[in-house]
Amino acid sequence: MKPLVSIIIPSFNSQKWLGWTIRSAINQTWKNKEVIIIDDGSKDQTWNLARGFSSPQVKVFRQENQGASAARNAGLGVAQGDFIQWLDSDDLLAPDKIERQICAATCESNNNILLSSGWGVFLHRPGKARIMSSSLWQDQTPVQWLSRKLEENAWMCIESWIVSRSLTDKAGPWNEDLSLDDDGEYFGRMMTFAEGVRFVPGVTSFCRGGNAGSLSSMVNLSDRKLESQFKSIEFNVRYLLSMKESEATRAACNKLLSRWAPAFYYKCPELFSRLKDLAGKIGGNLEEPVIGWKIGISSSVFGWRATWRMQKIFRDLKSVPASSMERLGLWFSGGDPLVDLS
Repeated sequence: MKPLVSIIIPSFNSQKWLGWTIRSAINQTWKNKEVIIIDDGSKDQTWNLARGFSSPQVKVFRQENQGASAARNAGLGVAQGDFIQWLDSDDLLAPDKIERQICAATCESNNNILLSSGWGVFLHRPGKARIMSSSLWQDQTPVQWLSRKLEENAWMCIESWIVSRSLTDKAGPWNEDLSLDDDGEYFGRMMTFAEGVRFVPGVTSFCRGGNAGSLSSMVNLSDRKLESQFKSIEFNVRYLLSMKESEATRAACNKLLSRWAPAFYYKCPELFSRLKDLAGKIGGNLEEPVIGWKIGISSSVFGWRATWRMQKIFRDLKSVPASSMERLGLWFSGGDPLVDLS
């Protein structure tokens, strides 16, 4: 019998995009699936919109607002699938995304192998998504994957993964104390239980950029979010060094700490001090960032938080080549207009 895939969609005030997201799940070419939508106490019409899709294959639940991780845990609690597909409420899956990864999983015949895939970022048209390729887009051991992720401060969107239920259960629930980089902590922890990472080429997910209202938005770097980011960094350092402690893995950890040092130094000196202590414990020496004249002028006008955010955006834009996706057959029917993929 073909394995059942549970597609779990946490949602909060996402009425603008949720219809398209749900249809991208329903329209998967892999037929043996269930779609689970958790409304995390939305104040708009998200709940009514989601209920309009209710069917034997689409299950809709509601809870008081508790955050993205709690919503994902709630979805996992009712999921019946042999594999888990995470899907944020403003993102999309290519129609054959799940089928191609499940076929790869069948070939592996090892439920402790994590399956990843490609992804891109778009604003309005997924057909014009920017492909976010990195060194993570290849087969590798968990130590290699996490080392490269930390050293490059790289990121894989949660939609890019397919995870067996048995490996999901080993890793445990999402950390509900985290409000930023909860996915970074979750999949870093997943690596400590996995036996390998298999990258499935030709498979695509689409992450919608510029959505400040999403559950996983990074737009507002509040003190609470910076605290969450620090905790996620701390967890991932621990995960990597628990798998393999060497000069190379310690160097990867210290590279990550150096990359994040300016954000903590400018916004929250107490967190920078903790970051510096963490570096010292693993043999590093984190220096106070040097403030250039351009950053100084910008910070005096816009503030440290906005300055650091702009620096990060410009750096990321320069490192990602513009690339148009091939036109895909992502057709959506229903109350919302069709997505323009031109």
